[in-house]
Amino acid sequence: MKTNYQSSRLTAIIKYFIAPIITGLFIYMLFLVARGGDLEDFSLAELPLMAWAVGMAVASAIYFKTVNISEQNITIGHGINKKIIDYKDISWVAQTYIGRTSVFFKYLNPETKRAQIISFIPEIYTSTQFPKIMRHPYSELEVTDFIRTQVRLAKGGYDAKTEPSQWTFLWLILLSILPFALISIWLMK
Repeated sequence: MKTNYQSSRLTAIIKYFIAPIITGLFIYMLFLVARGGDLEDFSLAELPLMAWAVGMAVASAIYFKTVNISEQNITIGHGINKKIIDYKDISWVAQTYIGRTSVFFKYLNPETKRAQIISFIPEIYTSTQFPKIMRHPYSELEVTDFIRTQVRLAKGGYDAKTEPSQWTFLWLILLSILPFALISIWLMK
């Protein structure tokens, strides 16, 4: 089975390197506050923003998956833990522009009969995709269109109106940081 697209190695770096470092730094800051010591190079006002960063890093580690996308299906993970998703089970596919473009899709898990959302950072450094992204940073990725096309073929129809807005995820992140930013501002006084 030929892989047409795959997730970026950045997915593993976020899951296994960046998220643990941010979490460890936050725990160290909490330890300094708990023992009543000096925060050294940190300010108490940074603590709420670090808590938000830890939440985002943990959420990214949970939702970001390693995927291989072929014409037949999408494979999540590898080895004994790999899961194969048929295109007919996908409800919608969406793309967002947070930092580096992420692709999300919602599918019905045949084992649990529950809907799940998976996210991945696609490998965009291909000879055709990277120049397009550099010229038009908010354009749709080839992988997003490929998945949508495969879903249309598998289901016999697909309504793009069911997809969440490309900006929904950005607004959710901005709204989630607001209370933490307000607490940080209050702690600066």
